[in-house]
Amino acid sequence: MSTLSVWGELVACKDAMEIADVAAKRIAAAIEAKLRTQPLVSVALSGGTTPRETYARLALAKHVDWSKVLFFWVDERAVPPSDSRSNYHMVDEAMLQKIPVNRNNVARMQADLSDLKGAAESYESLLRARVAMGPNNVPQLDILTLGVGADGHTASLFPHDVALREHQALVTAVAPAPGREARLSLTFPVLLNASNVFVVASGSEKSKPLERAWAAYGDENETPLRSLRNATGSTTWIIDRAAGGLTR
Repeated sequence: MSTLSVWGELVACKDAMEIADVAAKRIAAAIEAKLRTQPLVSVALSGGTTPRETYARLALAKHVDWSKVLFFWVDERAVPPSDSRSNYHMVDEAMLQKIPVNRNNVARMQADLSDLKGAAESYESLLRARVAMGPNNVPQLDILTLGVGADGHTASLFPHDVALREHQALVTAVAPAPGREARLSLTFPVLLNASNVFVVASGSEKSKPLERAWAAYGDENETPLRSLRNATGSTTWIIDRAAGGLTR
């Protein structure tokens, strides 16, 4: 089922497997649509369990010209690319190793460097060099995937974190906190500027943060996901029954 709202399009799926199938087909279609009007397409990917299956399904889209896709990352943990916790490692294993990708078009976030601030600045320079500019002199990614945290975070932008108030830099270092390592993350100026945003959410623990994100009133510092209400492009929310608060 698909419905339209002021915050974008909501696609309701039965379960996580259907989410992966629907999301993969929609992302592939968006890539193909962009390639009909431009030579390259920029895609920024998030980590997570639900997106992993989406990427595995996306790798089966043989009709996509993968040599013309520029791959970026939405966020990354401060771990080596070989680490199982690395978002790059997950995407590479689930998808990149299975498609005829041009490795020169794969822009890994180097969050494993000791100088995270420098790594953030370098990644911003890369975005500015390789992605077409959109409004407000901010690169406009063609396609962006995002997940939903049980605490309402998206990308690596967590509730009440100082990174939420970063409106100048496009990439920021996120300090470690109890239960999580340091990270790099795209900031909201670039997230909200993307042409097509696909948000995937599965499981009952995502129901409350989605409810807060869609509520008429709320606090973006408490639920960073609410900031997506200000996205300038197309936003598609692809969720399952559990994430929508349905138990049967």
